[in-house]
Amino acid sequence: MTHTRGSIGTGDLGQLAEIALTFAGERPWGTGGITPVPISPGDALAFISSNAATLARSVLAWSDLRTLLRASHSVAALSYCALGGSPEAFAARVHAQRPHPGSVHCASEMRRLLWADTEPAPGRRLQDPFGLRAFPQVQGPALERPTRWRRR
Repeated sequence: MTHTRGSIGTGDLGQLAEIALTFAGERPWGTGGITPVPISPGDALAFISSNAATLARSVLAWSDLRTLLRASHSVAALSYCALGGSPEAFAARVHAQRPHPGSVHCASEMRRLLWADTEPAPGRRLQDPFGLRAFPQVQGPALERPTRWRRR
């Protein structure tokens, strides 16, 4: 059973206590296992006084998000093709008016995927679905944020 509740303040009490009991041989391993580790009463605080479980879940979510961000341009380009989208939402002149780095990059990547060096055909409708029209403005900040988190 995976426990996702029990965090109080900066301590993931329930999850970390269960990990400590498993290391000590008091709880069964889900798969595999190690020889039980002797744990003294003074070790308890070190096991339960942190946010290691929350941090680990956050890192896993961040990893999943990076994968989704990498795939999103391809998915949006395929959606654009299926819907016969209008090229205006990705035009360089549109993004030059408000040159936010992420939005500019996103629109540029969409132009590269959709048209390379060719001139785009006009769209099938006057106004595309909101998801296509706003893709660079929504995707742009998501693309910008992870680059600010990286160590230089």
